[in-house]
Amino acid sequence: MKSLITKRQLLFVILVLLCGINPIYADTSKELYVSNGNLSDLLPERERFKITDLTLSGELNSSDLEVIRQMGGCYKSDGSRYNGHLRYLDLSNAEFVGDGTFKIRDGNSSTTSQLNYGSGDNLFSYMKSLHTIKLPNSLEIMGYCLFLGCDSLTSVTLPKSLKPFSSLSWCINFYQNDNLTSILIDDSNPYYSSDGSALFDKYKTNILFAVNSLREYAIPSSVSEIDINAFYNCLHLKTLVLPLRLKRENVSASTFWNCDSLYSISVDEKNPYLCSDGSALYNKDKSELVFVCHTVKKMSIPSSVTKIGDYAFGNCTNLTSIELPSGVTSLGYDAFNGCTNLSSITLPSNVKEINGSAFEGCKSLTSVTLPSGVEKIQRYTFKGCESLRSITLPSNLKCIESSAFEGCKGLTSIYAFMEKPCTIQETTFDNETIINATLYVPKGSLLDYWDDNQWKKFMNIEEFDATSIGSLNTNANDVQEVSRYSDNGQRLNTPAKGLNIVKYNNGTVKKIMVK
Repeated sequence: MKSLITKRQLLFVILVLLCGINPIYADTSKELYVSNGNLSDLLPERERFKITDLTLSGELNSSDLEVIRQMGGCYKSDGSRYNGHLRYLDLSNAEFVGDGTFKIRDGNSSTTSQLNYGSGDNLFSYMKSLHTIKLPNSLEIMGYCLFLGCDSLTSVTLPKSLKPFSSLSWCINFYQNDNLTSILIDDSNPYYSSDGSALFDKYKTNILFAVNSLREYAIPSSVSEIDINAFYNCLHLKTLVLPLRLKRENVSASTFWNCDSLYSISVDEKNPYLCSDGSALYNKDKSELVFVCHTVKKMSIPSSVTKIGDYAFGNCTNLTSIELPSGVTSLGYDAFNGCTNLSSITLPSNVKEINGSAFEGCKSLTSVTLPSGVEKIQRYTFKGCESLRSITLPSNLKCIESSAFEGCKGLTSIYAFMEKPCTIQETTFDNETIINATLYVPKGSLLDYWDDNQWKKFMNIEEFDATSIGSLNTNANDVQEVSRYSDNGQRLNTPAKGLNIVKYNNGTVKKIMVK
């Protein structure tokens, strides 16, 4: 009997193979015409979760789209997922119709999206099995966060009717799609073009978006502009070649935010606007440092550099210390933002401008002495510098903006060399700092600080003799302090009460009493 059953089973398999039918993958691929809401009838639950490849034409409303989402393994209302296996979805000949609503769930919460314009927001989000999708060619407007949580997504074909789309929207739609290798669009689209790995304007003069999975990429020679969000979150990008026509004003360091694997950036040597040393990007005469690869641990900045550009060192998490050339006069916005391991930095005496958020998130930075030429500390300059213990404020300082020292919970010493209090805001310092830190002010100015509406809130205000030190801050060309020691020979990072022994760069040594 056992032998008979085995023979029957074998005969069935042979017949199936002869007929060209695979019993395992039978009915896993479907091509259907949908008429405004009948997809659930065409694909009842006992069938829909077996489908891996689906091609649809006709009119799709919100109920049809809910079926598609289930087939892609989206979340249920209880936080679990549908057991869908949909990998390939071709909607190129379909059309979205109606104004119905559909539920979007991320496992913990849910929200409602409407199919009342374009595709609707979050339409394909959290479809875990989806690998390839072709959007309807009739689609003119794409919603936001279309593919959020589509972790397996590798290829997207955009509609040939797609109208201009905000640059930020590209970033939002494909954020965290780390496996995306291909973005395509029909050649007949009047606004966009593609080379498979990136999306451009029609004539490839502006690169708008690059797929997140890129490892290496050479931007086409026709490109003269890089959109500010073009390479956002390209976590795997290691090498990048910039084209001949790219102008300095058309590239920003923030373009490469979160490109944490990037170790090589080069420029066509004939480019008249930009140059590179392999790990850093400069303007042509190297007077401005534009961008530094996030993998850099240390570097030697050319003496020709006078400006550190916006975001130049942003997110360089491996950087522990940096010495800036003496000719540097300006630090751009977010210049060192996110340099979480930066523990020390020497600011040249010529620095006059430090823009907002310059050191935001530098949580390992312990002390900073601001040069005499700095007259303003902008918003968020030192926000989140939680290890900052002391800050030295120059005598010429006129203003400290709101939240400049927000989150500096370790700040214990503030040395203010201003004889008259500069303007500060109610939120310049955290309440914790106001209560616990000691504010040191020049001898003879205590009453002025007590009379100031904001400075007087400090619980601990003490005078110290800043005369000798203050004289060093009156002129950028004056003699500079090199090191400082206590009377027992211990190295000091900041002025300390008692006798201080100060060594200067001209070889002289002075004894200074700090009260």
